[in-house]
Amino acid sequence: MENHWDQVETENIFQHILKTEGEKHPLYSLEKPEECADYILSEFMSYGLTTKVHEFKVDGFDHTFRNLEGSIGDGKGPELLIVG
Repeated sequence: MENHWDQVETENIFQHILKTEGEKHPLYSLEKPEECADYILSEFMSYGLTTKVHEFKVDGFDHTFRNLEGSIGDGKGPELLIVG
């Protein structure tokens, strides 16, 4: 596997952190997790990734939550990156 760390721009990482930081616990706010998910999905799409959204419900919440997937190519390759 190739090492691409020399291509990482720390300022880009910092900007992503600024746009996604904050309280994201659904007990306190549902707005920030939605904003964060929208941002991540938008970024995945801007990079040309194939995206999938998995919606799910959680007992005790009247809200639909989302897990997001972004993959290069058909998404069936062996490599996996999880963003939490």
